[in-house]
Amino acid sequence: MNHERLLMPHPVLRPGGFDYGEGDSFSMTMPRPRRSDKDIVVEASFNLSCRTLDDLIKNGMAKFSVLAKCAATYYRRLASSDAPKITFRIRSDDLWQILTLTPYVIASKDVPWTATDGDADLDNVKGDPMPRGSILAVGETHAIQLRKTGTLQSSIRITPNPKIAEGVYLVNSQGDFVVVEMGPKTFSDVHGMRQRAGDLLYPSVYQAALEFAMREMEEHEQSMWARALKQTLDKHGIDTDDLAERAHEHAQTLLNKPLAKMIAWTGREDAALE
Repeated sequence: MNHERLLMPHPVLRPGGFDYGEGDSFSMTMPRPRRSDKDIVVEASFNLSCRTLDDLIKNGMAKFSVLAKCAATYYRRLASSDAPKITFRIRSDDLWQILTLTPYVIASKDVPWTATDGDADLDNVKGDPMPRGSILAVGETHAIQLRKTGTLQSSIRITPNPKIAEGVYLVNSQGDFVVVEMGPKTFSDVHGMRQRAGDLLYPSVYQAALEFAMREMEEHEQSMWARALKQTLDKHGIDTDDLAERAHEHAQTLLNKPLAKMIAWTGREDAALE
């Protein structure tokens, strides 16, 4: 059984495939991400040598796309553009270990077979149009090894746990992450509020996790989260000698004075109601 024919019953330009003309190719230049503590900016540049697909893109019937995935965090994102270059931003706490990027050309409208029959081998295929969302080309996947230490944001995880009472959260530091666990409804509410209030909820939930991590760091100094925390403390010039005693103060420093942010945000909300 030809599984490729079942999954893609239309011409697809791919490595080792011959659905299109001889010499046609599609690939993506190895991305070089720009990294900071908060996010990673990825630039994906595409190389397309196929008159048929190039015409479809120019006529608004297809787009360049890239699928970004991180198996460790279950992150997935598909970005698309008419131009042969896509730039997008991913939060650092959505990634860990390896980020994979796969390039595609995807139909943005229904594409009739007549648009491809000049180059494609159409033996044993139906004459119906290729529906919007069909994969027309796929290139080699690139894997980006993220730095082993990681970032402070990516080292703290919030996860649902049905065994924890709603409205309560627990923090533990066993393993490569500092994990904040809370009931499923509380977890859902936290993420909903974070979307509405921007970064304000991050300090309110994460401050306790940071204080806990600072008090535990000496016992877990080889873990990923401890290395990330040490790196961040050094960057801010914070001495670790009295870290446990001043954890509450230092956590506010790392979170860029959350109380001041809350006061400023509340002032804006009050002004909007007047």
